[in-house]
Amino acid sequence: MRLARNVRKKYPELPLLFMTYSNILFRTGIEKFMEQSRDCGIDGFIIPDMPVEEGQQYITAASKLELMTVFLVSPNTPPERLRRILQKTSGFLYLVSVFGITGARVSFQDSTRDAVRNVKLAVDSKIPLAVGFGISTPAHARYMTAAGADAVIVGSAILDRIETASRNRVGMLQNIEKFAKSMKKACTK
Repeated sequence: MRLARNVRKKYPELPLLFMTYSNILFRTGIEKFMEQSRDCGIDGFIIPDMPVEEGQQYITAASKLELMTVFLVSPNTPPERLRRILQKTSGFLYLVSVFGITGARVSFQDSTRDAVRNVKLAVDSKIPLAVGFGISTPAHARYMTAAGADAVIVGSAILDRIETASRNRVGMLQNIEKFAKSMKKACTK
């Protein structure tokens, strides 16, 4: 929360979301944790282990506090469940690009492109579609946006850069900035 507060001071317009597990919210108290987060400048949450079917208390608190609720869908989410998730999602919808765990990938299957297209059709223009899990190169970003994604989510590739250059803070920050710019450029249609 301290980091979020510092980032918010420096970048007042930047959307900030916490990605965390539901036990963190439950331990503190959902509404209390969300209020503290909002007061630090957080705009919403991605809680990967909270199914929409079990999230009513979370959804209600987020709505009351005007915070985004970003839910995840996978390539095999059934259409009816996708519709239910879309009704409760605000901010954007997070499509997991592949089955399995997150982490940098070499390439993606055609089934990923098809999943992005299908979910984008379901989303229509109601909410932005962001695709994550394994996206680590500008080519991946171009692939996802060409398939219909409005945004890409990159985590592991940035963490890898942090780990690789952790002793050289200036070099690490320059490397991340260069990488982020290349990813942003790749997403520009």
